[in-house]
Amino acid sequence: MNKKYKKIFFYAGVLVLVFALFSPSLFGTTINIGYDGSDTWSGGDEELIRNSAGKVWSATSANIQNAIDDLSSGGTVFLPPGFFETASGFETNDVVVVGSGFDTQINLSGTATITVECGGGLRSLKVKADSGYSDTAVLVDSDGIDFQFYTQVLDDLIIKSDALAGKGLVIRADSTDASECVALNSFGSIIIDGFQYGLQCYASESAQNGYVNGNIFESLVLRNQEYMLYLNSSGDANVGGNIFHSVMLQPNSSTVNGISLVGSCGMNSFLSVIANDWADASGNALQINGGNNNVYANGYFRDSIVDNGDNNIIIDTYTDSSTVSPYKEIYFTDEDLRLYLPFSMNTGSVAYDRSIYSYDGSITGATWCDGKFGTGLSFDGSGDYVNCTNGYDPTDNDFTIMGWFKSNDTASDKYIISKWSGSGTEPMVVVYVHADGKVYFSVRDDDNDVGSAATSLTYEDEVWHFFVAKKNSTYISIYVDNVLGQCVNVASLDSVTCSEAWFVGAGTTGGYAPFSGDLDEIKVFDYNLSFDELHSHYLFGLQSHGYLQSDNFTVFDSNWAEYMRFPTTNSSTLLVDGQSWFNSASNVLSVYNGTAWVTTTLT
Repeated sequence: MNKKYKKIFFYAGVLVLVFALFSPSLFGTTINIGYDGSDTWSGGDEELIRNSAGKVWSATSANIQNAIDDLSSGGTVFLPPGFFETASGFETNDVVVVGSGFDTQINLSGTATITVECGGGLRSLKVKADSGYSDTAVLVDSDGIDFQFYTQVLDDLIIKSDALAGKGLVIRADSTDASECVALNSFGSIIIDGFQYGLQCYASESAQNGYVNGNIFESLVLRNQEYMLYLNSSGDANVGGNIFHSVMLQPNSSTVNGISLVGSCGMNSFLSVIANDWADASGNALQINGGNNNVYANGYFRDSIVDNGDNNIIIDTYTDSSTVSPYKEIYFTDEDLRLYLPFSMNTGSVAYDRSIYSYDGSITGATWCDGKFGTGLSFDGSGDYVNCTNGYDPTDNDFTIMGWFKSNDTASDKYIISKWSGSGTEPMVVVYVHADGKVYFSVRDDDNDVGSAATSLTYEDEVWHFFVAKKNSTYISIYVDNVLGQCVNVASLDSVTCSEAWFVGAGTTGGYAPFSGDLDEIKVFDYNLSFDELHSHYLFGLQSHGYLQSDNFTVFDSNWAEYMRFPTTNSSTLLVDGQSWFNSASNVLSVYNGTAWVTTTLT
């Protein structure tokens, strides 16, 4: 090759190199040097940090903050897949930092913190704190800004630590130089695993009355913390009006509480909560320390709920599946339900009141046993009782008492439930099994006048029976198994002022007329339940979920052959499989004994 052609090839190579350096898309690839934000991103290399202004940086932890700071008025920073190691963390300012799903992981060491503030956010990434971590992994802070609404964004995050130390996610309003409000934000799809505190919402009065209010937390999974969901308010600050929806709590042996409220946090709702495997935890699924909290919760709490203050709590929840009451979902939030003792704990010396009034009873002597539903309490007829101090005082009001009992001895009177001082002249309300085996309901007024109603049948058969005692201004009545005993006119009675405690299984603290047998599902309502309501309670107790009321119906078997029809052509007969089961014209009842129909004429 002569010199002329050598020069041509040389200059052609130089031109190709120049185009490769200054025309990034020449060969479909990006060639860039430095990636320090002075360059703009034009596609190609995804192993870069870029922001919504189109600039790019090398994928280093320090450049996350550089890419954020480059956006002076909000925007987005995009992180590539990979691991970012940082001992200093970063502050989002008003920028949303978005990862590439959980393939993007930020490893925090020492006391590094990611601070989300001024309208910033985190989305689609994983934050991992090392074993020596002892501070806060992700901090949402209003940074002294008053009324920061609709600003922060937290979505699709995993926040994890192998140590039981520090805090996973903190929502905070505690600046000392401004009134702060972190409010009306939506946080969703967050998994927090490890740490001492999982999710903490905190407001301090040092913030000149800080507020963490009106936020929605959707789809939370909290695992392996001492305190999983922790709400804390001091002084006149407020952590209230927040909704936590679809929450999974997975404790371990170090867990103290699942949901904790400390101080006066206001009104908060915890919806669709599953507090799972709570038998391994040392504390409670829901515990409230402080006063003036208004809490609504529903879900599955394994019957581990404690109120240590003067709070208004409405719980609409299933507890342990082996002890669930069929009534809870329907009646549990009823303000007219003044006392509800499901006896579902199966352990301990406290019979928790599951009405909204929390008149918990102390158990003396009685032991846990198989109940009508799950577990109940067994009374041996010798000084066993439950004392519900300060319970509802009926006075002149209408009221209804109901429950399930199983009696095994009628040697003497046995009190199922009473409200009475023990004196023979003092006002009283008492339901008891008499020595004759009948069930009595007695009321004594302030003038020592007594009204009593009794059943006609006896119930000493060691079988579960459902009792109802009702009083209004005119009548008292007693039912067993939905059958009315007596209805007695008590219009002449004066006020019934019973300020004593409710006792279950005995008459007084001394164990007067102690019950012998088992009790379950004791309830007191502050109104006179209708017959339909009583019937519904009874059907639930029979594990029946309703009844059919109709003047005309037909039942078919599995082959669509007519099996039962009412009425027949003469409108007086119920037919079962072609046989006359009951003829109302002749009062003839027919019962099939397995081989033939046996008829009886009713009188």
